[in-house]
Amino acid sequence: MTDDDFMPAPTEMPAPSGTATPGDISGRWVVIGLFLFGIVAVGTIWFYWKLHTAPFLPLQQAIADTFDDSRPLVEGGQRKMNQNTPPTLRIVMKIEFNPFAEAEAQQVESIIDRLHDLAREHQPDFDTYDVFEVHLWQPVPEKEFVQRKFERSLR
Repeated sequence: MTDDDFMPAPTEMPAPSGTATPGDISGRWVVIGLFLFGIVAVGTIWFYWKLHTAPFLPLQQAIADTFDDSRPLVEGGQRKMNQNTPPTLRIVMKIEFNPFAEAEAQQVESIIDRLHDLAREHQPDFDTYDVFEVHLWQPVPEKEFVQRKFERSLR
């Protein structure tokens, strides 16, 4: 056996790394393209979220000012429009106690009443909604959070 038996044929050898064939894209342009794609994707998501939540920011800020550490999220609209579901104003808010506790029932009712008053005061299109929905949740360390939903008809 000679050394020539172990050498690949000239057609099987890869092209030297210094030469590029037409149509090859350098690694620098791939990295730049990936960064640009990431920036456009993040910008699109940010823009969509701003448009989605902008009508509810005054109410969300009023809730955050009224209830410390509540992390409120306010959404509104109509789910499954083709099925004629009612327009709903939804508030999701963190609380520090179990929303199912009987001892806290009066406090839960006062929170919902206060949220209703804040929504009437800070949401200009409040009268266009048919349902007022409140989700109160309590984080429990090392476990799933406890959440309770309350619904009030506005019609």
